[in-house]
Amino acid sequence: MKKVTAPFPKYPIISESEVLKANQAIYGSRKIDKYYQEGMTNFEERLAEYLEVKYAFATNSGYSAIVLALLSANIKEGDEVILPAISWGQTLSPIAHIGAKPVFADIDPSTLQISLEEIKKSYTSRTKAVLAVNLYGASPELSKIKSFCESKDILLIEDSAQSMGCSYNNKYTSTYGDIGALSFNAEKLLAVGGSGAIVTDSKDLYERIIYFGSKSLHKRHILQNTDYDLTDQLDYTFLCHPLLQEICSNKLNEINELNDQRRENVKFLREEVSDIKHIDLQKINEGSDLPLYMFTFTNKLPINQKLLFKMLKRCNLPIFAYNPVPLNKMTSKRFSWAYDYEYKGCENAEYLSKNEVCITSYKWYSTEKDYLRQYSDVLHFVYEEIEKRV
Repeated sequence: MKKVTAPFPKYPIISESEVLKANQAIYGSRKIDKYYQEGMTNFEERLAEYLEVKYAFATNSGYSAIVLALLSANIKEGDEVILPAISWGQTLSPIAHIGAKPVFADIDPSTLQISLEEIKKSYTSRTKAVLAVNLYGASPELSKIKSFCESKDILLIEDSAQSMGCSYNNKYTSTYGDIGALSFNAEKLLAVGGSGAIVTDSKDLYERIIYFGSKSLHKRHILQNTDYDLTDQLDYTFLCHPLLQEICSNKLNEINELNDQRRENVKFLREEVSDIKHIDLQKINEGSDLPLYMFTFTNKLPINQKLLFKMLKRCNLPIFAYNPVPLNKMTSKRFSWAYDYEYKGCENAEYLSKNEVCITSYKWYSTEKDYLRQYSDVLHFVYEEIEKRV
């Protein structure tokens, strides 16, 4: 039996010196009491500069970033938000959190991304925004989706939790939409164990982000000469802790290098397993980056997914054991109390959830190839064994 024996790269890597450096930047300079008082923080300015946008706002999580994006976009109870039927629950939950209604668009079965044609079918007069996900680090047809949103005068919000530093048509993801939401938790391309961010080029949206995202004593000074009611303190607190911001700022120095190595490794394994006739590798839209977050393929053989997972795990292949549940099914079970929800089948998403295999490629920042060669050997071995049985 083939097994993966090569050491797996540890991730995330946050050195003691990085923590000390971040700590010194805040506490050593006695800036903690003034950290949020000078417009954008050091990390927010660096993030905006990196992504080539005008404004960035650091949040305490990627989930908070999406909630804040919806609030700043003036999405209200009963408004409809179109989103892909395949993603993680953190894409859906913010919509339910604010009382809006999710409308699920099926995915393209080859790219696994939200389908423009399905977005068009899902649009109604109550639609206020499209929440597009850059799934697994690759992207849907963002330029076409953006054009559609502009034609309907609705907002495009990007969930770029899995695609920090990835690009589409030579432009960073999270910057195609009116608003972009990012995540920096321990299992992301830029990982610090927590936090996120929201980015935009719109001054109006940025002011609304500050209004909904800050306590009255934090950043509200930016709104002094606006019409916002600054006496209203019944607001959310989405601010990211200064220490995490400083660590994020340091990590920005290496994100391009890490992603370049991930691209090389993803490309290497895609080529290594391209001859396995019983799997379909995720197809990449023209102009999209490679899926740097998850290495994904669809199984074509008639074998139970749980049995396939068991065989792969027995060979020590580090598959991601929890495939995304079709959000349209999750909603019918979890959030039917929140709105009048009618189950809508999404055939491609539901098929994918039963036949998809994900391997965590966000950890592939090492220049070593031994573990990837062993992944290839295991996949060839397992599919040869399955073929003998079916």
